[in-house]
Amino acid sequence: MRRYIRFVIAHPLIVLGILAAITAYLAPGLGLLTFNNALDAFMPRDDPDYLQNEVAKEIYGDNSRFFIIEVSGESMSPDFFRRVETLVQDLEVYRDYPADEMDAGMARLKAFSTEPLPSKAQLLDGLSPWPRFQRLVGRALSTAALDAEGLTALEEAVKEKLELMASAPVKRVVSPMSVSDIRAEGDDIFTGKLLEEDDDGRRVIPTTDGEVATILERLRANPAFRHGIYAEGEDGAISDFGLLVTFSKRPRVDRISREVIAICESRDDLNILPQGSPVVNVRFNDYMQKDLRHFLPLVIFVMGVTFFLNFRSPLGLLLPLSSLILSTVWIMGFMGRFGYSITPLGISLPPLMVSVGSSYAIHIYNQFLSDSRLMREKGFATGLALAMEQISHTVIFAGATTMIAFATLATSRLSAVREWGLLSALGVIFSMVLASSLIPAVLVLVGHMPKDVPHKQGRHPVDRCIHLFSWLVTRHAWGVVVATGLLIGFCVVGMCRLQVESDFLLYFKKTDDIRISARVVGEKFKGRSGFNLLIDSGTPGGVLEPSFLRRMESIRRELTREDRKGWCIGRTDAITDFLMVMHRAMNEDDPSFYALPETREEVVDYFEIYGGEDDNDDGRPDEFESYVDPQWRVMNLICRLHTGDGASVGTTRTGRIMNEIEVWLARTLPEGVTAQITGFPKIDVKVTDYIVRGQLSSLALSLAVIFGIVLVRFRSFHAALLSMVPMVTAVVINFGVMGWFGIHLDMLTSIIASITIGIGVDDTIHFLLAYRHHARSHLPQEEAVLRTLAVSGRAISYTSLALIVGFLVLTTSNFVAVDLFGMLMALTMTATTIGALLVLPSMILLTGFYPQAAGQAPLQEGMAPSRVAALVALFRSLENRPQNKMREEPRHLADQTEEAYQKDQAEWLAEVKKKQGKKRQGKKTQGKKTQGEKTQGKKGT
Repeated sequence: MRRYIRFVIAHPLIVLGILAAITAYLAPGLGLLTFNNALDAFMPRDDPDYLQNEVAKEIYGDNSRFFIIEVSGESMSPDFFRRVETLVQDLEVYRDYPADEMDAGMARLKAFSTEPLPSKAQLLDGLSPWPRFQRLVGRALSTAALDAEGLTALEEAVKEKLELMASAPVKRVVSPMSVSDIRAEGDDIFTGKLLEEDDDGRRVIPTTDGEVATILERLRANPAFRHGIYAEGEDGAISDFGLLVTFSKRPRVDRISREVIAICESRDDLNILPQGSPVVNVRFNDYMQKDLRHFLPLVIFVMGVTFFLNFRSPLGLLLPLSSLILSTVWIMGFMGRFGYSITPLGISLPPLMVSVGSSYAIHIYNQFLSDSRLMREKGFATGLALAMEQISHTVIFAGATTMIAFATLATSRLSAVREWGLLSALGVIFSMVLASSLIPAVLVLVGHMPKDVPHKQGRHPVDRCIHLFSWLVTRHAWGVVVATGLLIGFCVVGMCRLQVESDFLLYFKKTDDIRISARVVGEKFKGRSGFNLLIDSGTPGGVLEPSFLRRMESIRRELTREDRKGWCIGRTDAITDFLMVMHRAMNEDDPSFYALPETREEVVDYFEIYGGEDDNDDGRPDEFESYVDPQWRVMNLICRLHTGDGASVGTTRTGRIMNEIEVWLARTLPEGVTAQITGFPKIDVKVTDYIVRGQLSSLALSLAVIFGIVLVRFRSFHAALLSMVPMVTAVVINFGVMGWFGIHLDMLTSIIASITIGIGVDDTIHFLLAYRHHARSHLPQEEAVLRTLAVSGRAISYTSLALIVGFLVLTTSNFVAVDLFGMLMALTMTATTIGALLVLPSMILLTGFYPQAAGQAPLQEGMAPSRVAALVALFRSLENRPQNKMREEPRHLADQTEEAYQKDQAEWLAEVKKKQGKKRQGKKTQGKKTQGEKTQGKKGT
């Protein structure tokens, strides 16, 4: 490190040129950043539940992650049906691509570029022969200006939408417009669509109120449609339609989700509430981008204010600020350059890098100011080199421990957590390199000798806190330790109440539209998400057996029983719904025949009569693909989760429900019949399991590694144990507060412990290094502790204050989870600072930790003054020193060169001993007078 610092001092322009080149390479990566919050994308690819879910999606489609769209109007009228029909058409084009219409419309759109520029109305009117394409262009026009360049951009936007449309990302669109109807017509049975089709395949929309009433009655006649594709109002009449959109096997989920939302939002003529996990994911990504744009300027402004208040100079503001801005640009640009997406964890990375970078910048610039006398004595360049060499060692050591603590998260099985750990560790390296290179290089070029800034010791709030800590440490060390122990015990009880959660819906505030619509849609349609319950009959064709089908119906009834509300199953969908409707239709629509057929032959006949298209020739009608496998061996029960009040079920509760259902089925099903649960909620539950296990492993590993580093650095088992105290205390307080206040342990809050250890260890290391230097200078233990608090405590407090303020910026987030993360991080940073400046020195005094240099003689008995005398002498000596010497006094004596330190220490110690000697002499004289007065009083008596 010494050679590198000397190179920076000798060749500042070369160093700045290299930094500029790296910045020029990484900065363009900011424009390449992408966002990803898909939980299944974070799962390990060898996880059994993940593999099982992928196989289920191949066979049945992605039924657990779907759009459920509530559509309502003023009344159920022919006009309402026409409007809903156009909405359904716009969704169906992403399942069945109308190539002829879209090609013709695209050709006409391109022709507009060779004609005089049309208005928006003229352009849309020219596309009227192709209504679906016309509406597609209308949605694109809502976000584009129509000029010469805008027309070209419009063509490109429409072309991208058509490419997505041609990939057929939608598997099913289930709606009252497109659903099948099975009913008796005299002696025959009708199996077709609820809305009849004309010769061109277009649905015939009802034109009179009577036709509307007939269609509504047909909807009511099928019990499976209730809370599925329609909902009822308080008067029992049909008030809302429900549209269910499921995706194909491997769609581009974010793009098609945004298209579906854009279609819904473009319809001002209908009241539409889109819901489901795809909607939550899209809104989550939008909020992450908004937060990122909001956080960076705000946190940089706050840090700038902190720097100015600390250094009171333009150079002290600009240099640290430039260092942390560049470190943030480097890490975010690196992510964009090398294809790393911003995840729910990644949103915390920029504020974290700014906060960490500010810590290193403050320490380095503080050292520059503290060593003004050294630079005057040795010359500016030589003195600056000596100062930077020493502080750089401390920064590197502290940065290495922070980097290792972050890197321990790389052991997580979740890719999002693993990437965050590696990227944050890399960001720490960037922050260290920039702070150790940029600041010295610019200082050399400026050649500005630091001025002595007057500072009135004891009047600053930080100094008052340090004085209070010093008094508590020397007078009430046992009280401090006991109080800390009681607080830890209280927080341990709170930890037992901690719950794990990974449902992204709970990240949103309760007043957010996404939470409100989730409750409304969930209540009307008995759930907005669900899982697949796969029942394996054990033999090919086993699904066709009436005994198996009856058992499946029995399971469905048990899942939704009133006394099983704790399972939160709002409704189930299965292939048996088709069979029971057909059986009723075959018996003249007699409601008493809404039941399963008695024989296998009837079952087979019903499926043959129903027919249906089989586009992929896999032996299943397309409408049945979500409910049965191609061998007709496994039946899929689609279960929707619903709490009764429309609120989110939550990951912890979902996991318990699925475990109870699996245990119950294992006990209930006959031999040879097995069951398994798949779907997005199962992945969600597995993610929480990885969060807990990753939290425990990374916490233990980071503490063990840091313990080893401190053990090697100080060569003292005693020092290594003491270094654990502030960090363990802060971590326990964090988890205890989360437990007592009902804050969930989620993907974001799970990294707080590692951040706390990584950053909090810096304060501990700085204190121990400074204390060791004082102890090796023959100061008594108590004076060494007080001297460390007086000198090092202020710099530690300022760096911690910068971290706390930086994390408090996160409380302005759109997300509840990010708000809580910011508050918890500010709390833990406060706890680590108090632990380093109050609990740690108290433990040092009580345990007698006193590091000595090799060959140093132990202190003689009685050498140390009393605690009160040492405290008073220290404070008075500090207050009586000239103001210029106060500024020259090093903030971190561990970072001074040995020669300068010994000289300053000798002067200070001589001054303290001189004052102490005068005070003792005065006390002895006063004591003799007091004794004489007592003797005289006794004689008089």
